[in-house]
Amino acid sequence: MKVSVIIPFYKVEAFIGRCAESLLGQSLDSVEFIFVDDASPDGSAEVLREVVARYPSRDVKILRHEVNRGLPAARNTGLAVAKGDFIYHCDSDDYLEKNALQTMWGAAVTNGADYAYCDFYLETESSSRVLDNPAFSDPGRMLREGFLSGRMKFNVWNKLVARSVYERSGVLFPDGHSMGEDMTMILLALHAVRPVRVPVPLYHYMRTNPTAFTAKSASSVVSSSPSVISNSPSVISSEVEKSRLADIRFNADRVIAALEGRVEPEYIAFFKLSLKLPFLFNGRSGYSLWKEWYPEANGFIMKNRFLPLRTRLVQLAARLGLYPLVALYSNLVSRR
Repeated sequence: MKVSVIIPFYKVEAFIGRCAESLLGQSLDSVEFIFVDDASPDGSAEVLREVVARYPSRDVKILRHEVNRGLPAARNTGLAVAKGDFIYHCDSDDYLEKNALQTMWGAAVTNGADYAYCDFYLETESSSRVLDNPAFSDPGRMLREGFLSGRMKFNVWNKLVARSVYERSGVLFPDGHSMGEDMTMILLALHAVRPVRVPVPLYHYMRTNPTAFTAKSASSVVSSSPSVISNSPSVISSEVEKSRLADIRFNADRVIAALEGRVEPEYIAFFKLSLKLPFLFNGRSGYSLWKEWYPEANGFIMKNRFLPLRTRLVQLAARLGLYPLVALYSNLVSRR
């Protein structure tokens, strides 16, 4: 088996048909598709089975949780049965280009890589744009200059990772902490031997579904802060959203604990700054949250040469208490 694709789903009746068609219609052979029904209460499973019936030659497993356990647990359920040489995760309300798996698997095999990642489309109701990643062939540089410095997204769904990386690292997704679970890809990167970038957008990330798993907030939202595409959350006020922020913090601290002693302190500081940067674009309450999260990292703001100067300057203004400048810049960005 070349690739195992894991697709958790929950309340995606209107979207899973398109997702399944894009997967089962892939040009790559020897692929297993593991759909994990996380006790979805709607007709998602029925829609899925209708699509699967049209592809009788495909290796498809549909697993089900009797109770809703959350996205990380669903991913882990898929991992437990996966047999492919590589693991790929797909969100059930998104979809792929027809040659996505073939292109990523081919790049990994050709380059002897165990961690392949591609560019992707960010789709909204009114626009579509390509978001790319820097190219790295060294895992240490990918970790430091990519993930930790804020230049590279840690989204789970544009990465193809060798199953051997999961096995030797023992890394699983954080059961019970859905928001920020994408940061698991950073933990896997700690154990990668050779990464490769596929400089083609192959994944369509949809910002149009308000109900799937987490309403695409927090960890799975791509926040368009200036010159930095981040996975950090928007500022939130309800008790539910406060719980989501707590999950983000749990997952961030999980990554930080794994990094300590393995990478230089300045890169850990860059990671902390990258996580909280989007707070500055969410009003005064966001500014307050920015000040609360990881204040020890603020002394490294101007040292992150991997970010544009304007991004560092807005953080510096926040550090100096110049909120009016932060708000002015935020307003300018929101009008773009």
